[in-house]
Amino acid sequence: MVSRTTAKGKTKGGVNKKAPARKVAENTRKQSMAVKSSLRSPRRIPPPPASDASAEELDAYFTKYSLDKLEKAGYARPLNAKEEAWTNQLTEAAKQRTRARAQLNLAFSDTELNRFFAYAQKKHIPPSTLAKAWILQRLDEEQTNK
Repeated sequence: MVSRTTAKGKTKGGVNKKAPARKVAENTRKQSMAVKSSLRSPRRIPPPPASDASAEELDAYFTKYSLDKLEKAGYARPLNAKEEAWTNQLTEAAKQRTRARAQLNLAFSDTELNRFFAYAQKKHIPPSTLAKAWILQRLDEEQTNK
């Protein structure tokens, strides 16, 4: 059987010998495009907002651009000694403040707890505020009686 090629490169009655060459050329073109796109410079990131920017502007910017992206764009740098000292001081102050706030858990029977909640509701005070006020009042009384 003899194959004939049509004007569009298709064969009738046989194998198209042009098709493999066309596929190779297409694959080569796709690979070269992938290499070119990987060699392109990364998308430009605008500089960080100015120091007088609002909290919303800062939040939007740093939510959109990660630290890795900012480092690649050249906007991140190591802290200098003064900034490092300030950061350490701020961190220590935050730790002390969180340590200063403690929580106390008390166990009551259901009856006692219901009575306490009912009294707090009658006084229109949150139960935690009432408990804290009573404890502090008692501590003050103990201190003045000494």
